[in-house]
Amino acid sequence: MKHPQQATFVVLGQGNLLSQTTAASADNPDGRAQAFKSVEGGPEMQSGAALLVEAYSVFWLCVLGLLWVSMRRIRSLDARISRLSEDVAKARAEADASAAKQNVTDGDEDQ
Repeated sequence: MKHPQQATFVVLGQGNLLSQTTAASADNPDGRAQAFKSVEGGPEMQSGAALLVEAYSVFWLCVLGLLWVSMRRIRSLDARISRLSEDVAKARAEADASAAKQNVTDGDEDQ
């Protein structure tokens, strides 16, 4: 059987290995795997369903956090708008009172 890839190892100082590929590269279709080969006894992995639930949990926590921050800002803006409306109403009342007082004093001067 022909081996598509052969490697030679060169020992460097203090036991380090340097691998040099001498045969097939990734461009050679014979050197690539053509089918799925499962690995037995590999590292322990999580199930896809658990990862999906975790991902959706993080997503919904982010959405709820965004909604909470938005509601706080809206409440703050509502309070600010109501204070501004009260201030405008107070300023109008003062302006009307000042104008009425001005009209009374102008009327007294005409007589």
